[in-house]
Amino acid sequence: MSWLNRQRPARSSTFALLVSAVLLPAAHAQEPGFKPIFNGKDLTGWRLGKTDLAGKTASDDGRFAVKDGVLVIAGSKDTPPRMTEIDTAESYDGDFTLRLEFRASKDANSGIHLRDKAFAHQLQIRDYPHVGPYKTLTDYKPGDWNAIEVVVAGTRARCTCNGELLEAALALPDTGPLALQSEINVVEYRNIRIKAQEVKRNLPYATPAHERHVLDVYSPPHAKNLPVVFWIHGGGWQVGDKSEVQIKPQAFLDRGFVFVSTNYRLLPKVDMESIVRDIARSIHWVHDHIAEYGGDPRRILVMGHSAGAQLAALVCIDDRYLKAEGLSPGIIKGCVPVDGDTYDVPAIIETAETRRRVHGQPQATYGHREKFGNDPAKHRDFSAVTHVARDKGIPPFLIMHVAENPDTSAQAQRLADALKGAGITARVFGARESTHNKINSDLGLPDDPGTKALFEFVGEALKK
Repeated sequence: MSWLNRQRPARSSTFALLVSAVLLPAAHAQEPGFKPIFNGKDLTGWRLGKTDLAGKTASDDGRFAVKDGVLVIAGSKDTPPRMTEIDTAESYDGDFTLRLEFRASKDANSGIHLRDKAFAHQLQIRDYPHVGPYKTLTDYKPGDWNAIEVVVAGTRARCTCNGELLEAALALPDTGPLALQSEINVVEYRNIRIKAQEVKRNLPYATPAHERHVLDVYSPPHAKNLPVVFWIHGGGWQVGDKSEVQIKPQAFLDRGFVFVSTNYRLLPKVDMESIVRDIARSIHWVHDHIAEYGGDPRRILVMGHSAGAQLAALVCIDDRYLKAEGLSPGIIKGCVPVDGDTYDVPAIIETAETRRRVHGQPQATYGHREKFGNDPAKHRDFSAVTHVARDKGIPPFLIMHVAENPDTSAQAQRLADALKGAGITARVFGARESTHNKINSDLGLPDDPGTKALFEFVGEALKK
């Protein structure tokens, strides 16, 4: 038996096992698409070095053993401790969500290697309050079962324990297996399961294709005629990548959407108009091809963060860009810009430059004035509020912002007032106790108020 069960009366231990046998399958019955990578009976699917452990209930060294449906990993008896790992026989090279439960003895130290044995790519699984590194967790249960979730998107992983953040963007290599490590004392694992995402990467949306003229499509299995989320990354129009989507793809796939994330050319290699036209061209490709990936080209929702918020709002309001691609604005059913500060470009230029002048700070050498063309006429033309008008087919808006950020709060309200003045549905959601990056990375979390507001808005927008 495990270290913890030895401390309990036999009756309590037997009862716990019975409860686990009855309740645990039910607890995971609502996880469509997940498959177990530990069967609870033996070590099939795992290897120790070059030794295949299929059918074995324990490794030859005894450090990995299956007992009562639990994978028990014992620590090293050497001084200093000698680490060793068991690897999955399968490589997990695409995006996936990994879920498991662990229970650590006092001062225990284990870990999950994500595609590589280097420390930088390892998620520490430990008796956190005593060993760290995440000593500030408030919901960790010492000596009891704790839930880990790892959501991998591209080469980044978002990792949580009982819903609390461990790593926001843990760097990973592109390919490789998973591994469980043995180092100090006993760590037990159960319900290890994984859900791979169906992702088509780097699909070109323009001909001839620039290296930035590519997008990724995430589809649920057997998708057909599903609504589509079109996501535009941020980065000040100068940096950023379509892979920076955190947990959003899985959150939308779980609710029956196809998720698209696009790249576009960047400043200063191209001007702002070229960037907006790239977004319109990408939407054109989605309209023409998304049915091949299970999406409905007539139900597209456009969303973006930061610079992507400005691009999302502009392309949904200034219909010249979609019309140049031969598209009707009516294919866009809703727009969700997230924490943008440039829906009214002249206003943010005046705000930022006045702030710097009043505080005796030097003006930015490449600020909004320069990025948007250093011309007042261009500043107005790239402002979404300039183009708001009735009867243009502008979709409903959910404008999300950080409540404590005066610039994005003011810009969100400015855009909402312009839309409402033209009879267009517009909601404003201010995220409390958040930041510019956090409001973005939290989208998709089950307990996040912004996520709740987002899916309420999306549900209503798709009914129209």
